[in-house]
Amino acid sequence: MLVVLALTAILLTLLFLPLTRTLDLVHRANANLEGQDNVRKAVRRITKELGMAMEVYEPSPIALYGFNNWQFANKRWQPTTGATVEQYLVQNAALAFRLPKHRYFCTQQDHYINPAEFNAQFSLDSCPRHPGSPVELRPTVPLEPEDTIVVYFVGLKDPTVKSGGKPLYQNFLLFPSLPGQNLNTYALYRAEFDPGDPTAGWNATTESLAPDFFYTQPAFWKNRSTLVMNAETSDVVRFLESSTTATGKAVPHSLFSVAPSAVDEETAQPNRGVGQFGLFNGTVPNTIPPAEYDVTYGHWVGQPDDGTGPLPTNAMTAPTLIPPQYGPRIRVMDPASGGYIFDSAGGSRQRLLAYDSVTGRVVFGFRRSDAKNGNLILQEYFEPKLQQNANDFFVDLKDDAAVDNNNMPTSLGAALTGTPAYPTTVLVPGSEIVQLQTSAGLEQLRRVGWTGLGDTLDRRVAPENLEPNEYSIAYDTGIITLANRQDAVNTWDQIAGGSAGNPPRLLVKYSFQTNKATDIVRVSYVTRELASLHLGVVQYTRRSGEVLPFEVTERVVVRNLKK
Repeated sequence: MLVVLALTAILLTLLFLPLTRTLDLVHRANANLEGQDNVRKAVRRITKELGMAMEVYEPSPIALYGFNNWQFANKRWQPTTGATVEQYLVQNAALAFRLPKHRYFCTQQDHYINPAEFNAQFSLDSCPRHPGSPVELRPTVPLEPEDTIVVYFVGLKDPTVKSGGKPLYQNFLLFPSLPGQNLNTYALYRAEFDPGDPTAGWNATTESLAPDFFYTQPAFWKNRSTLVMNAETSDVVRFLESSTTATGKAVPHSLFSVAPSAVDEETAQPNRGVGQFGLFNGTVPNTIPPAEYDVTYGHWVGQPDDGTGPLPTNAMTAPTLIPPQYGPRIRVMDPASGGYIFDSAGGSRQRLLAYDSVTGRVVFGFRRSDAKNGNLILQEYFEPKLQQNANDFFVDLKDDAAVDNNNMPTSLGAALTGTPAYPTTVLVPGSEIVQLQTSAGLEQLRRVGWTGLGDTLDRRVAPENLEPNEYSIAYDTGIITLANRQDAVNTWDQIAGGSAGNPPRLLVKYSFQTNKATDIVRVSYVTRELASLHLGVVQYTRRSGEVLPFEVTERVVVRNLKK
């Protein structure tokens, strides 16, 4: 009998060991499928909505809760028995944006869904009239941002479970040694809220939510939030050893984060259709230096410099530039010299430029700056002295230095004195505005001729053929010529000599630039129009609590971002 029992025990052991291993493999395979499905569905949903977003706010930090004391046991970090809850701030784990106003459309049955058919506080996955039929968001035309804000964030499944007044993370699959453990792990939520609702806690100044918003008003947020993935035996947070503390400690790391994407060394394309070039039917020839260069994406992260600098100071020293970590790095290469003659991160600065962070544009066209305080004033006029040479009446933009001694580049086409030198300074064709101010008022003169652009592009008009309200300009020298006909001479005599009381004036506003047509502009920047989405999930096997991580990183083009 004993022999039979012993043999039976051996046979049962031989039978159940493979069966147990088979069950473990089945559970592991199921966890693999569930983890992959979780990540795939969540990424598809987030990228679709983010790609439609009209206003994307800066990703904000979120409060995660771990423990203050840890030990390394059983090949993993475990909180000690007496460990207490500790708060950690994790960057970029909450993303808020506004979708365009839209309607749900049933793709299988080809009809729009009436808003009365579903709760507008929650997103819709299938058609209410045709369960199982997928739906998609279709923006209304014209595009307008929604009144509500969508936010994706990481939070505990039950934010009301607390210990010592702080939210408590529980995971008996990961920390079996802790008493009273359940599965209160971290999940990924999607919520829609009214920013004007004071309960939401939206800060209109910083355009963000407080890091612990989910736990200060748990009832409010749970009522407006939906899970983005199956969270029964999963986690969107991993506990990893801290790299910033000397003692052994595990801290929570979010597996969800969104941040603007970096673009390195993009060659900007010359914009030869700029509106200010009103000379060539909207197209600027390749022989004319472009005033602007465009890159693929705009909405650069960092302090914007929307066409207002960097500019030379009054002393004509190197322009003060925004540190590159707060904006784009711009480099200009001259193929003739084979090197960079401008680098915003330092080095030689033989070009003056600005950039528009919204449009993603590098600008070489500048207005004159004010001599008194060095600030850029786009509406300031230069009052040149009207000169007479024989019978010709003209003004010379180089007189700018004599009238308004602010050391701005005025010796057009020649090297400038001072350090650094800008040997390529030219007048932007078509940028000038010439006005005549008399006691009768302000009259804008009409440009009918120009030179200095090349024989095939010049349009020469003799002074005797000019009307009193017309002018011709030489873009290489900055000379503006007026009419010299007898009926105009009386007018110019009055301007040149002036009259008591209210002498008339000639006012000129113009832009200059310091680049060549052959310059190559390269820009490295971080853009909101191309978002980097990182999403992962830790899937636990139900029997052994094995940790199976799944992570995906994608770039999302935000198409409808407001310009």
